[in-house]
Amino acid sequence: MNLDGRHLVELLTDVPEIALINTREPIHILGGTLDLTFIYTELVPVAQWEIDDELISDHFATTTTFKMQLHPSPSRPPPRWNTKKANWKLYQDELQKWFSNYEPTEDIDQLNQDLTDAIQHAAEKAIPKTNSTNRHHKDYWFYNDEVREQNHRINPFRKHLRQYPSPEGVKILRAAVQHARQITQCATFNAHTSLSELWRKLTTATGKLNRSPAHPQLLQEANRLAEHFAERSSSAQLPPEIRPHLQQVQLEREVVARHAIEQADTTDCLFTIEEVRRARKTSKDTAPGSDGITYSLLSNAGPDGELAFLTVINASWSAGKLPSAWRKANIVPIPKPNDPPNFRPISLTA
Repeated sequence: MNLDGRHLVELLTDVPEIALINTREPIHILGGTLDLTFIYTELVPVAQWEIDDELISDHFATTTTFKMQLHPSPSRPPPRWNTKKANWKLYQDELQKWFSNYEPTEDIDQLNQDLTDAIQHAAEKAIPKTNSTNRHHKDYWFYNDEVREQNHRINPFRKHLRQYPSPEGVKILRAAVQHARQITQCATFNAHTSLSELWRKLTTATGKLNRSPAHPQLLQEANRLAEHFAERSSSAQLPPEIRPHLQQVQLEREVVARHAIEQADTTDCLFTIEEVRRARKTSKDTAPGSDGITYSLLSNAGPDGELAFLTVINASWSAGKLPSAWRKANIVPIPKPNDPPNFRPISLTA
């Protein structure tokens, strides 16, 4: 009931994120609770506080135990096809061998699965996979923003010397490099380096620091982002005066769509192999979906692979629906660069 006690009560009331977990047991050898243990309020259900039998000076030691399930260590990224070392001739031969004996089915999902299996089988035969080790900068254990900035400052001097060689340019470049080395060495370890930073660099240098996942609960965060997107995209978010108008326009659209479906049109014809080749993606491979098939695996499939892909496209077009695998995506939450607590969902489709 003293002034300090009332101050602590007021503090706990004003800051609900903090909780006091002491019991009424005395901590001092002569009685009295002098050592207080505060923890994050959300940890209270899994926390256990008790007095230890060990006597340190005239105070008893206390132990706080948290019964929590640890997150599993992040798994290494799955290996990918190393298309730079691909044997495209063997890859195309494997697809040609498969397609020459293949009898297409009427089931669109099975048709797509057969093509996916054939591409994966041919890739297994003709394309090696990358190592599953984590990718790092060559100097990853001490590479940071300050080192990166110093390297960027050196590049203009290097380019200038390359364009206008001179002894003065060499001296300036050497001075810039020497200054950068001093800065980066001081930034790596110095008298002001915290103990936690020192241990982080040490564990990273010894290869014991695993790369943490983008989010500790990927599935839950992906579902939350999907639900948030669906809620924001719902017509219920529209102003009340707009909703009746939208319903009226929707009915008119359905009438126009039904009329258009009944009319014959040049777009009703099937796709051709030339159209598939014109639409072929030849850009750099990006992260694939669950099937692991990248742009280059499709663009280098050869004539028989293109015909097999055309078969799936036209079957989907004729049936008026997509294979179910094409309507699924792996959602990966990626931290926003300028807003770290928030995540941006990246959808990787098959």
